[in-house]
Amino acid sequence: MQSEYWDKARGELFRVLGTNNFSCWIEPLALTELRDGAAIIETPTRFMRDWVSRNYADQILRELNTAG
Repeated sequence: MQSEYWDKARGELFRVLGTNNFSCWIEPLALTELRDGAAIIETPTRFMRDWVSRNYADQILRELNTAG
């Protein structure tokens, strides 16, 4: 079920962010766990982790909550 939420959220993020931003910042992410309203997401690098956290964390959580 977790992957279903992630797939739905990613689809909406793709629609909102567009191809380039999605490909650069969202596509490389991997949802590893959803627990107690928090999402644990793996990133390839610390830089990406920090950048996504600053710029997309709220939007990612909003889309995951909408999907679930």
